[in-house]
Amino acid sequence: MLGSFRSSSNESITVASPVKFNQDHSCLVVCTRDGFRVYHCDTHTCCYEDKGGAVSIVELLFCTSLLAVVGAGDQPAMSPRRLNVINSYNNSVVANLPFSSSVIAVKLNRKRLVVILERRVFIHDLNTLELLDTLETAPNPKGICALSTDNAHHYLALPATADSGSILVHDCDKLTALCELRAHRSPLALLAFSSDGTFLASASEKGTIIRVHNLPQASKVFMFRRGSYPTTIHSLCFSPPCIQPPLLSASSSTGTVHVFCLDPQHCTDGQEITAGSLLASVIPVPALQDVVDSARCLATIRLPVAGVPAVAAIVPARRPGRGGSDRGEVAPLTDGVRVLAATTSGYFYEYSVVGLDSQGEKVVCTLERESLLLESVEDDEAKADGRWLDSNSALTRSEMGAGVDLNMEDPLSRSILQPGQ
Repeated sequence: MLGSFRSSSNESITVASPVKFNQDHSCLVVCTRDGFRVYHCDTHTCCYEDKGGAVSIVELLFCTSLLAVVGAGDQPAMSPRRLNVINSYNNSVVANLPFSSSVIAVKLNRKRLVVILERRVFIHDLNTLELLDTLETAPNPKGICALSTDNAHHYLALPATADSGSILVHDCDKLTALCELRAHRSPLALLAFSSDGTFLASASEKGTIIRVHNLPQASKVFMFRRGSYPTTIHSLCFSPPCIQPPLLSASSSTGTVHVFCLDPQHCTDGQEITAGSLLASVIPVPALQDVVDSARCLATIRLPVAGVPAVAAIVPARRPGRGGSDRGEVAPLTDGVRVLAATTSGYFYEYSVVGLDSQGEKVVCTLERESLLLESVEDDEAKADGRWLDSNSALTRSEMGAGVDLNMEDPLSRSILQPGQ
């Protein structure tokens, strides 16, 4: 999802992801004209801000203090060809990685750092930042990719070609190709892994059908119809593993967020319609497959603003008497869920969705909270240059239940929700 704004020097800046959730949807990154901010999703408060210059990419590693930052090129120190690995706890640069061309996307999990250029992919070991492998790829100017975040799987998904909907999946642990998936007829627009790496969702530039494949079997298991008219899909996001059965959200340029359920009872399991069937004699088999197999969504949320790019995520419902949610406990659909949506204009919405267990018959979506993030922090010198904001209200990892335990030295062992020095 590309966005743009004017920098402090009045230059037009292109940003790969102006707003973006971290891997477990506990934090939200918002790019500004002179830096970026990190917000706590449960409290809608800013916990970290950096005003070191306009950036095109900011990637968090869950809620640790490790950040991967790529500049937007409005000043020499913030080159788009340079990746800075930053420890936000003490505002220090851990590493500075130069590249031959502009960095288009960056992906992190607990073991790998993946850097996407237009025609090349670099796979680094996250502990040492050693370069492990380099992949030559088809032209990928939009940086379409996905990296699984589970400890057991380290899958990387990329477009197989620039003009088709095929997907190449690589194993970043074994450094081998895993499989190729023929997902769509139109070029790819978006890819997303489930948290455990067993599901891979994809959308094409047409934006009407969302397909889900399982890995490593490489078979199509779900196909969801978002709508009948073409649109741009801005985000795909699976629910965390504590929500059962799993859900998938899709936000689009129509100002809507669709919620789908990965119910095993509706699994297509790779079944195909044969060319000899009655309907296939009238309608081409690929088109017929989309009509017969596809399922519609359980819930549709219409954001207050349409035509503005937005990203969405699904998290467990808030528990009574608690400010946040228990992200580690099993949360059946009878408890409801929350859908978080953030727009490139700086609005952050939180919806309560209940009745999902009724298979869409009695689903109720309620806007519970709305925040204008870009005006929520005062612009003064004490809160600039990567310093901590409101350290008294920052939650610790144990309080929010979304930290990581990597057994590693700083910055990976520290939470970005904990104030630094």
